[in-house]
Amino acid sequence: MTTARTYYVRTDGNDSNTGLVNTAAGAFLTIQKAINVAATLDSNNFDVTIQIAQGQGAVTFALGTGLVAKSMIGGGSIIIVGDETTPANVVLDCGATNATGLLADATKTVYQVRGIKLTASGAGTSFGLYAFHGGYIQFQNIVIGAGWLQQIRAVDTGLLTATGNFSIAGGASGGGAGSALAAVAGIIRVQGVTITISSGLTFDNFVASNTSGAVLLGSVTWAGSSFSGARYSLVANGVLNTGGQATTWIPGNAAGTTATGGQYI
Repeated sequence: MTTARTYYVRTDGNDSNTGLVNTAAGAFLTIQKAINVAATLDSNNFDVTIQIAQGQGAVTFALGTGLVAKSMIGGGSIIIVGDETTPANVVLDCGATNATGLLADATKTVYQVRGIKLTASGAGTSFGLYAFHGGYIQFQNIVIGAGWLQQIRAVDTGLLTATGNFSIAGGASGGGAGSALAAVAGIIRVQGVTITISSGLTFDNFVASNTSGAVLLGSVTWAGSSFSGARYSLVANGVLNTGGQATTWIPGNAAGTTATGGQYI
């Protein structure tokens, strides 16, 4: 590549198209196809944008088991963008059992996710944005809907960073593991942003951190409603760093817990 590139995805597109034109005859049909094509490129430090449903209004993409991030050659990012004015217009729904909205597993390319709503209508253990084995996902201006066991999950050196405000419109519960932010030997950074929470939601624990995982939740502005459930569960040297906020700062209705080296800071 010698310049940044945009691939278009539309509900009336076709995966046999080039993806380079925002028309039914030019756009891809599936987001995974756009990711797969981007992964064949040498980005030469330029970004690739995957623009979803531009100009199509309110649409839903059925993701099945979800999206799998892949690495490009070169240092550019892959940016998945829906409707940044009204993120709920572009719904990415995982309908399969044990699905993941976007899995970045050992990917070398940074993924950015913006202007979408993530939901899961399948059964089982489902994760929204999942960074694993050093994968890195940045997100902003998204809506996290219902159906996820854990909405934002970082495991085994995976990293997730909120680069802007986002909203939570669905709860997370199931066997005590349902969480908005869950780190297991990974890192989640949510700092200096506004988190808007819809009314009537329930979480087992808003933050779950264990096995030396770290959730950095500093300088956050809470908007919307409180939720039902524990504020945090920190075990096995898991850390939640709030920058010195009181233990009641997270807007749940039950106290958080620490055990076996878990720390609230």
